[in-house]
Amino acid sequence: MILNEMEKQAGALGVWRPHAAVNCASTSCPPLRAEAYQPDRLEGQLAEQARKWLADPQRGLRLDDKTLWVSKIFKWYAKDFVSSGQVTAETLLPVLRPYLDPALVQHIEQQHPTIKFMDYDWMLNQQPRGHSQN
Repeated sequence: MILNEMEKQAGALGVWRPHAAVNCASTSCPPLRAEAYQPDRLEGQLAEQARKWLADPQRGLRLDDKTLWVSKIFKWYAKDFVSSGQVTAETLLPVLRPYLDPALVQHIEQQHPTIKFMDYDWMLNQQPRGHSQN
């Protein structure tokens, strides 16, 4: 099964964290894990990947004044994160709260920010041009 199919099937089951784990490897995607996912450790591995992704202000999430910037993945797969498909700071925060720093959660709750989606950079993750593997 190709990774894109796995990601879509997880979303169909109402599970969003695979978006943080199985991805396209572009610069804007969540970071790739340096180890294989293991059935006996999967819950912890997915939680760790979600935290890493959301903590990265260039790929996952950041709060600038009254704007909550989030990955465009939240727009593309809105129904995987929010059943209504209406992604706002208010609808997204309950889903992401367990994976965010509590101080950031508090700031978001106090600011009532509007949500915007980060531009997506499709260049390959950490892959300089002309690089080849021997």
